[in-house]
Amino acid sequence: IPVFFLFFLKTENLSFTSLVDYYYSFVQNTIDKGNTSINILETSLAERIFYLALMPLPFLYPFKNEFIFIISIENIYYLVVFIVGIKYCIQNKFNNRKFSSDNKFALIAGILLIILFASYLYNIGLGNRMRIMFYPYLFYFFIRNSTYKENFKTI
Repeated sequence: IPVFFLFFLKTENLSFTSLVDYYYSFVQNTIDKGNTSINILETSLAERIFYLALMPLPFLYPFKNEFIFIISIENIYYLVVFIVGIKYCIQNKFNNRKFSSDNKFALIAGILLIILFASYLYNIGLGNRMRIMFYPYLFYFFIRNSTYKENFKTI
């Protein structure tokens, strides 16, 4: 591992200023990319999490083509599922001790992936493609912990 770090990663060139320079060059490179760009410097992580998970929603984002309209209908479905799932967790006091290890993993992995992807989200179209990486974890968690899971056992 040390040989790998020394010869392949070039860690001798790594410094705080080089990381800051890389960050600002990344931000400059991502400004106004595509029709649905998001400025990383002007948005917070919470806003980008919202954009990643639920945008575009009708009445919050202009429809530039029919694909955005179709995606917005899909996002209404996701919003309803998340509201019902969060309501269920609040009603059942979200006791994490009753969750099995696979449910805990699904919830933690879903949340961490959302934070990771939202940290560098610069385009809503990119966010629409990234969603397929964390929604399965969250849906697995909600389905396994819903009151309707008896119905899923028969399927």
